[in-house]
Amino acid sequence: MNIKKDYIEKTKEYLKNLRVKLTKKDMLKDEIEILKERQSLNDGIEYGCSIQNSSYKSIADLIESYDTQITHREAQIDKIDFSMRMYEIYSRELTDTEKNIINLRYLKNKRKNGSFEYIAEKLKYSKSQVARMHDEAIEKLAFYIYGEEATYV
Repeated sequence: MNIKKDYIEKTKEYLKNLRVKLTKKDMLKDEIEILKERQSLNDGIEYGCSIQNSSYKSIADLIESYDTQITHREAQIDKIDFSMRMYEIYSRELTDTEKNIINLRYLKNKRKNGSFEYIAEKLKYSKSQVARMHDEAIEKLAFYIYGEEATYV
């Protein structure tokens, strides 16, 4: 494929943002769990809002129910799940090896991996093979995500 360099970079950034969203999803789940625990203790109402914000008009504006907070976080999780479903559609045509490389490089826990050396060791390929397959997978994803506008005509 003949993909423009800026679309290759956009695709890499898209994958990095997807990793951030997955991390955020885990945080949101933890927040929901804490809110549900507090909800059962406080009859479902949060009284800890700051009065200093000038947009509040009355005491009713200061009270935000735990249900509202939980619903808001669940909506954020739904958006993240939608992003992941779209990624799964875009990556459907990648080979299993290409998917593994992309997942290890961008989507798995960044503290443990991400380098071509680590991926090569994990998948039992040479570092140069992994780099080549990575570049091919990124080009395919760029085309699937951005379409014809990503290619040189």
